[in-house]
Amino acid sequence: MTKKSQAETCFNRGVCHLWVTNYTRAIGEFDKAIAFDPRYADAYHLRAIARSKKRDYGGAVADYDKAIELYPSLRNEIASEREAAFAKICCCTSRHLQARKRIKS
Repeated sequence: MTKKSQAETCFNRGVCHLWVTNYTRAIGEFDKAIAFDPRYADAYHLRAIARSKKRDYGGAVADYDKAIELYPSLRNEIASEREAAFAKICCCTSRHLQARKRIKS
């Protein structure tokens, strides 16, 4: 089995896990797909979705950026997904800072 076909097998398993909302296992399969083929833009894209679902917004933004770097024509397709994840980073950070200020007062 070639590395490309191994990457595709892992990717397909990741899609199945993503479909049934098993995000942790999906991320694991996308990790394997990327290990076999570091230029697998679709694996980065779907891992970003799974990471967003697990509220790992920083990881999601990094994956969206990598997917766009590898396959620039994805930019328009996934820009809104990336921006939503980035906004959640900002929102969560802002709420965290506000909570810390209240605790210190």
